[in-house]
Amino acid sequence: MNDLTEQWKEGELDIGEVYYVKTERGVYKANGEYLNSASCIYGFDISYIIAPVPTYSEYIAVAKQLEIAVKRIEFLKKKTASPYYGNNVYLKTIHQMCDKTLRQIEELDK
Repeated sequence: MNDLTEQWKEGELDIGEVYYVKTERGVYKANGEYLNSASCIYGFDISYIIAPVPTYSEYIAVAKQLEIAVKRIEFLKKKTASPYYGNNVYLKTIHQMCDKTLRQIEELDK
């Protein structure tokens, strides 16, 4: 169980925050004021509190960090694909890891 779930059970979530809540039927958003006195949401028992919903500025900051990371990964991928390196197994592994990471990032955008 995470700290937010413990805070929820104690009725101590920040009433000004909005949280992602896990139930047996899926994930919902609810504010702390409601959650502090609730055991269910939309008729479904709350399993645990996942995380606070990020503000728009937090979302933009993470998106910028992700954009920089993608550029760095693409640069590394390009460098490790160079014929200059030949059959270096270590660099091939890095290249494959770059491919995998880029695919995972693409999945996040869907």
